[in-house]
Amino acid sequence: MEYPSIVIPLPLHWKKLTYRSFNQSQIIARLLTSDIQRLTQKTLNLRTDIAVRTVHGQAQHLLDRRKRLQGIRQAFNLRPQTAADIHQQTIAIVDDVVTTGASASALARTLLEAGVHRVDVWCIARTSWNKNPR
Repeated sequence: MEYPSIVIPLPLHWKKLTYRSFNQSQIIARLLTSDIQRLTQKTLNLRTDIAVRTVHGQAQHLLDRRKRLQGIRQAFNLRPQTAADIHQQTIAIVDDVVTTGASASALARTLLEAGVHRVDVWCIARTSWNKNPR
């Protein structure tokens, strides 16, 4: 298995982080990188300073797939001082739950446009979006 050189927890908007007081993806990312490094002796750089969520929208679980994809499209920016750090790197985005993949896709697109070689998405749970359970 090829491991990424950088691991980025999916960022929360600062208002949500203030309200919640923790980023669950960051906690998961810290545990994953620690365990992978211990078991494989590979170096994984956990970075929380690369991406910023700039759009504070409605809670994603309250929206349908189309609205999720539209609302999140431009939600992430990269800090300019990190451009050289990520160029041609392989990055893993860590998210807790992926439903439509809108958030992870938006961040991945932002990273790829900045010159990242490859983006993987790691998550604890993958759910399917089903508006009408019938």
